[in-house]
Amino acid sequence: MLRNMRHRVIIAAMLAFFAVIVMISVLVNVVNFCMVTNRLDETLSSILSFEEMPQTGPKRDGPPPEPFKMFPDEDSNYMTRFFVVRFDAAGNAVNSSTDFIASVGAEDAEQLAKQAMSRRSDHGYINEFRYARQESGS
Repeated sequence: MLRNMRHRVIIAAMLAFFAVIVMISVLVNVVNFCMVTNRLDETLSSILSFEEMPQTGPKRDGPPPEPFKMFPDEDSNYMTRFFVVRFDAAGNAVNSSTDFIASVGAEDAEQLAKQAMSRRSDHGYINEFRYARQESGS
């Protein structure tokens, strides 16, 4: 009888310990997800500001004349990989810029952007990419 009670107490303690570990793990991962998402949204806001800057000179097909330098940390400017797709009022892709990313081609960028346009939210995830939609005044 004492032996059965001992086993029950040990099992209850192990289950309580396991539950606490699971709750801590879930909490840490949720906080990390929220922090990463907020950081990505800040980065997307900087990219949208960069894209809204007036272009000087004729538009070229090659690399952009100026690198992306919107962050105070110099390394972050060179580690940021992104693409931009512009749509007309009818929803047709008119311009795609993949100058700052090597892993996504123009066709893939347009496909991903069309998926983002079909969603209700202005921010979200498609595959491993975070997206932001913004209407332009021009």
